[in-house]
Amino acid sequence: MKLTPGFAAISILMGMLGLAACGQNSNQVVYQYPETAVLFDNFHILKTVYTSGEMKLYYRGMNLDGCQIECYNADFTKLSGEFEHMFEDGVLTIKADFAEKVSGLTIGDRRGDDTIYCLRYLDSSQFAWLADTFWYDYGWMELGDVERYYSEEELEVGQQPVPAPKSARESWTCSCGAENRGKFCTECGRPF
Repeated sequence: MKLTPGFAAISILMGMLGLAACGQNSNQVVYQYPETAVLFDNFHILKTVYTSGEMKLYYRGMNLDGCQIECYNADFTKLSGEFEHMFEDGVLTIKADFAEKVSGLTIGDRRGDDTIYCLRYLDSSQFAWLADTFWYDYGWMELGDVERYYSEEELEVGQQPVPAPKSARESWTCSCGAENRGKFCTECGRPF
């Protein structure tokens, strides 16, 4: 079959219009992260996808159903307003008017906040994480890449922009007299 110049020009033009239409329909922004392991290689962050009114965080390695979350903007100020979130098949979906502004999250574990995962810079390729973990012998410890997680200014001042949820940070006094911050007494082992 012989192609005429007019047919070839129309084919090229239609192809370009088709590509342009596909590009206009997609208003999503995707951030893929090279280093994904969070706390002992049992939780991996893969990527974040932003679309209008929705943020999706793709992960693997943990069942996060029922976990509490808090959302933060780029300055790590807690975002206020109502939002819905759902953990399903390795995807955390956040639906909110402010979804495109979510730069960081805290995710408390469903067992009572023995570990609080703090994720920062989700809206860039420099993703960083910390985990506030309660160790029965030592109390609360911060694990992760502190230098990547905090800005230089925060490190100089000693600020920590993401406080753990109050339920995990409030202290209580055991009947043996020891002050504690977790679900169990660090001295005698009694539950809260």
